[in-house]
Amino acid sequence: MTEPTTTPEITTAALDDMRDVLARDLGIVGAERAPKENVIKRIAKEFGSVEHFLNHYGH
Repeated sequence: MTEPTTTPEITTAALDDMRDVLARDLGIVGAERAPKENVIKRIAKEFGSVEHFLNHYGH
């Protein structure tokens, strides 16, 4: 049995950074305007977890 995952509190600055990384670094069209939930899902997919992204980018 796995424990439920929780998403850490994400600041506006961190969300902006996530969108920027998705758009600029990964070339995902429309990431700049994507809803928060979609951004979080894609970051988790690309980086393994939101926590890993936040630790890597210093948030």
